[in-house]
Amino acid sequence: FFKDLVDKVENLAAREKVSFRDLDDMEPGDSWPDTLANALQKSRVLVALYSRWYFERPYCGKEVQVFLDRQKSTAGKIVPIFWHSRDWLSSYKLPPQPVSHIHYEHKDFPAQYLEQGLSILAQNRGSVYKRFLDACAKRIIFLAENDPLPPYPEPPHLERIRSAFEAARERSFD
Repeated sequence: FFKDLVDKVENLAAREKVSFRDLDDMEPGDSWPDTLANALQKSRVLVALYSRWYFERPYCGKEVQVFLDRQKSTAGKIVPIFWHSRDWLSSYKLPPQPVSHIHYEHKDFPAQYLEQGLSILAQNRGSVYKRFLDACAKRIIFLAENDPLPPYPEPPHLERIRSAFEAARERSFD
C-alpha cells in the first residue's frame, strides 16, 4: 500500500520524493530518532495506518503527538487509514481518545473500505482498492498544498515527547 500510495501521490502531484518512511529513507548507521525528528519537523501530512499494532507502538504515538501539537494553528493534517474494518477496530475501543475526533470518512472513499478495511482491499488490488488509492492520494495532496502546516522551528526532541496513546491508556485506567 505504501508504495502504491507514494507512486499515486507523486504522479498526481507531479513531484518526486513526497514521503518519508523509516524503512525506506534511512541508512545503516543513521540515528533513527534524529532522522525521524527531522522528517516530523517538515512533514506536511501524517498518514496514520490505524491498527491495534499502530496504537500500541510508542513512536507512532509520538508522531501523532507531534502533529497534534503542530496543527494547533491550522487545519488537521492527519489522514487516518483504517487497516482493519471500522467495526473490528471499534470492538477494541479504537481509535483512542487523542485521535477519535479526527474524521476518517470521505465522500470519495468507497463504502467497502470502512466495511472491510484496507488490508482486505489491498489483497486483490481491484477497482475498489484503486478508487480508494486515488481518493486518498488526492486528499493528501489537497492537505499538503492548502494551508500548509508550518514546520517546527527545530526538530522535536522525541525522547521528551509523550506518546498520545500512552496518555490515553493511563486516563482509561483512572
